[in-house]
Amino acid sequence: MRPLWAFVILVTVVAAVCSRWSWVGAGFLALLYVGAIGAGLHPSLTGTELSDGPLKGDAATRRESLAIPAQEKYFLVSRACTHVAVLVTLMLLPYLMGQLGWRWYVSLAVAFWGATFLGGVLKYAYGYRLRRHV
Repeated sequence: MRPLWAFVILVTVVAAVCSRWSWVGAGFLALLYVGAIGAGLHPSLTGTELSDGPLKGDAATRRESLAIPAQEKYFLVSRACTHVAVLVTLMLLPYLMGQLGWRWYVSLAVAFWGATFLGGVLKYAYGYRLRRHV
């Protein structure tokens, strides 16, 4: 999630420098959405524990991920992959329409199929990793 988080912050800062305020607003909404995706991956942690990060605080010492059953872990990761694909679609659609000048119906089709492909690749990659470690 951190690379996606960093990319959204970078795009938001560049949009602010270029005075594209609608993109800045969309960037803030995307940051909130990425935070919601991360919170969905760790449903048993509190907001304070989530803000500490995965490497420090009580959550790191308790090793929450070992206590989650494999089936539930697969479900959480699969759901997060779907949400990442939705976020990429919502970021790609205005870019295709605004910057490249594509028509809305072409942009929507390309963004939808791109997100479907990305979601499938992410689910396969992380699902394979989870099944292999079970």
